[in-house]
This record gives sequence, structure tokens and C-alpha cells, in this order.
Amino acid sequence: MRDAGKEHAPVGRSVDGYKNGAAQAGKALDITKARLKIADVDMTKPVSPDACAVTFQVQLKAGLTQLQSWLTEGDGTSHGAYYVYVKRLAR
Repeated sequence: MRDAGKEHAPVGRSVDGYKNGAAQAGKALDITKARLKIADVDMTKPVSPDACAVTFQVQLKAGLTQLQSWLTEGDGTSHGAYYVYVKRLAR
């Protein structure tokens, strides 16, 4: 899990952006855990301060399902991940 196109930057780093057309400075987050819930799988992994991504490898049954993701800060505040990449590894 991580921000799209930012694979070489730490997961919790600040990102500058825009709001109503005006530039705004980003805020770094103290991400300490990542959680993934998909089908009947619910996994949590620790996130080191310099981690550029968090990778989960799971086996799933064929069919429709839902995926949820969370990035949790040291103070317990959770946020949904902006982007999650899913890749099929084998048949």
C-alpha cells in the first residue's frame, strides 16, 4: 500500500498539494502500522519510518470480494490508504 507514483518515498512523508486552486504544504504522518482486509483475510504489518511501501501476499478464492485498507499513526489515528496495487502472482 502506498501513494501512486511515490514508490521511492517513505509511506508517511508529507505531500504538497492544492485546495481550491491554492498551493498547500503537506503534513507528514507517523505511520506505524498497515492493515489489509480482503475476503476472509485480515492482516496487519508494522511499518518502519523509512518504509517506501507495505506488501501483503494472500491467497484468495475466485469471485467478487471487497478490499479495505488502513494506515495507522503512532497515536492510533487510522486513515484509508489512497492507493492499493493488486497483482496476480499465479493461477
